[in-house]
Amino acid sequence: MHRSATGEWDVVIDNPTTRPRWVREAAAAVQGRAKHYVFISTMSVYAANDTPGMDESAAVATTDTPDVEDGPGFARLYGPLKALSEQEAEKAFPGRTTVIRPD
Repeated sequence: MHRSATGEWDVVIDNPTTRPRWVREAAAAVQGRAKHYVFISTMSVYAANDTPGMDESAAVATTDTPDVEDGPGFARLYGPLKALSEQEAEKAFPGRTTVIRPD
């Protein structure tokens, strides 16, 4: 990412973020200087992956521990935390966020 306080971008692409806090911090760093935010997510965000023909409107996984960032249970929270990260991106860039959920 360009570090200049005066930089402006057409789009910011967020590839590795798993933690909602990271999305909030990244979005805050480019707020008002980026036109669009692209968040690379995962199909692991879905609450279930066993429904043929499901699409982006399918329910996403949730967690009661959204602030977990490490520890033994972190791996099982990958999908729910990515879902929360998607929501943080949309909060920061309402109507200007694209979420991509690759396999």
